[in-house]
Amino acid sequence: MSQDTICLLGGTGFVGQHLVHSLTGAGYRVRVLTRRRERHRALLVNPAVTLIEADVHSEGALRQQFSECDVVINLVAILNDSAKDGSGFHKVHVELPEKIVAAATNPPRRWPVISATTSMAILSSLVRRQPPTASKNSSTNTPAQ
Repeated sequence: MSQDTICLLGGTGFVGQHLVHSLTGAGYRVRVLTRRRERHRALLVNPAVTLIEADVHSEGALRQQFSECDVVINLVAILNDSAKDGSGFHKVHVELPEKIVAAATNPPRRWPVISATTSMAILSSLVRRQPPTASKNSSTNTPAQ
């Protein structure tokens, strides 16, 4: 399977911007989903980046954006929940990953969904264009302890 196009959620954040530059430097095309496209003009100058204004919390929007991608990487995260009741954390760290998986598998496709909770070895292997080394946790897609 070709891994030429990567859809990146959270690509306008601190870690995401660095990952965008690393991935495009390695020859990948990157689609970055964002709430406000005009705020991230620095990414627009990179010809390998497509900056798309989209609601990442909409499964339909995710499905549409994922349709032309080989890999999905989710870096969306929050450190402080302004709602104070945990609902923000739940929306971003539980509901969003569920929507990403549903959108990525409907219709069923054979490509990985990578999130901030998976091994950094997978991300670094994409940048190096080498297959990740197998670990005892790789079959369950759980982070290494």
